[in-house]
Amino acid sequence: MASDIQSSTLPPAQPAYVFRGHAAHVHSVQFVRQNSRLLTGDADGYIVLWNLASKRPVAVWQAHDAAILGFAEWEPDRIITHGRDNSLKVWQLRASEEERFSIIPPTDGVSTHRPQPWLLHSLAVNTLNFCAFSMCLERPACKPLQKQGTINEQATAHNGATNSILVAVPATEDKKVDIFQIPSEQRIYTVPRVPSTNTGMVMVLKLLYHTPQHLLLVAGYESGHTAVHQLGCTKPSSPQPTWYNIYLSQPHAQPILSLDVSPDVKTYFTSSADAIIAAHHIPNPVTLDQGTNGPAAPSITSVSSSTTSPSIPSTSFAANPSASALPSTPAPSVLSATPAPPTASNLISIPAQLNPIQPSQPFKLANTKHAGQQSLRIRSDSRILATAGWDGRVRVYSTKTLTELAVLKWHRVGVYTVDFADISVGAAPKDISMHTEGEGIDAITTKGVGVGDVDRVEDFMKRLERQREEKVREKHWIVAGGKDGKVSLWEIY
Repeated sequence: MASDIQSSTLPPAQPAYVFRGHAAHVHSVQFVRQNSRLLTGDADGYIVLWNLASKRPVAVWQAHDAAILGFAEWEPDRIITHGRDNSLKVWQLRASEEERFSIIPPTDGVSTHRPQPWLLHSLAVNTLNFCAFSMCLERPACKPLQKQGTINEQATAHNGATNSILVAVPATEDKKVDIFQIPSEQRIYTVPRVPSTNTGMVMVLKLLYHTPQHLLLVAGYESGHTAVHQLGCTKPSSPQPTWYNIYLSQPHAQPILSLDVSPDVKTYFTSSADAIIAAHHIPNPVTLDQGTNGPAAPSITSVSSSTTSPSIPSTSFAANPSASALPSTPAPSVLSATPAPPTASNLISIPAQLNPIQPSQPFKLANTKHAGQQSLRIRSDSRILATAGWDGRVRVYSTKTLTELAVLKWHRVGVYTVDFADISVGAAPKDISMHTEGEGIDAITTKGVGVGDVDRVEDFMKRLERQREEKVREKHWIVAGGKDGKVSLWEIY
């Protein structure tokens, strides 16, 4: 009882720091370079790259002519930005080049000359439905056969790229999604609409691999539906890969505003304009055929063409065990005619989807009683998630129980975006050479700085700065930006 009384009298949490520099609403924030830098983007298209150790800007430029929708980091020296000006851009921004950029924030005048980073790629994309892009590294096992030779190798070598990436954006046709490959800048997939379901526009996307052989697209829609689409493997007789809907649910009565997938790719969470937060199980990958890159993943085996379509494993409540089942009408299978031997006793056989699946219930729902939570993010340890609220609150929930753990209140108007620092980033070894034989900065200052000591002082200060950056990188940060143009930095749990 005493502890409860004491906890109830504790003062509310306060930000560790507030970044002030944007003159417009902040729409996107993201930690980059192993938590040593913070990206913030506003409604005027300006981007500020902050040094988290010094809390000062190190690069400021206008990347787009309209609001920033989202960021992604492609290796330490490339940043991807998505703007409402119907463009997606890839910038090269090396740490060694930061000194040449403007550090004057947008609040200090728009007429300031601000050099831009080197623009590597620019794609014209659809942004009419305010949906931000999603990016993942491309894995060779899933490259389409007809596109393997189309990557611009000269551009790859010139830009120093070591990997290609896939970028998902809403298609110009409602309810569909286009997936582009970079550096080729070619559209290689179009994910079709959910069969026989009026989902409305695509609102949020997450592109990722479930296994090295299984590419997934998780989507949230205007109708409150959410779906998981899987790319089928390719084979010589059918070189064009096919997308299949393997999960469908409608946990929300309002448009889905955000979603995020757990690092183990087993669960994802959705939030909406309503007060519901829903947790969904991602189905095991469905083996659709035997591709040209070797046998399919061992979690599911192939079946012969005479097999009747069984049901997909249900992810619904026990009271509705058949909610996600496929219709049991026999149909010709597109699977390999030669059955593959099972590798475990609990394996199942699922042919390609021939009929629409039925909506399932999410495995967990929570009515938070707070409508309008967006920018849902899961921390890298999968223990907690956070949302940005229209009411100006950042709310932190347990991913296990969906219980509200904390409410971060500082912004007086709506919060639009949040992000977690990656807490898996390890600390560098301690620099013991800084105080060897008593020759630290104090010793040098006491004796006076001679000609030979200048370099030693400069080296010491650089090592001191690195040590400060390492300390900042280890903290459990959460950052939030909103309508007031300010960005609050918090340290929790």
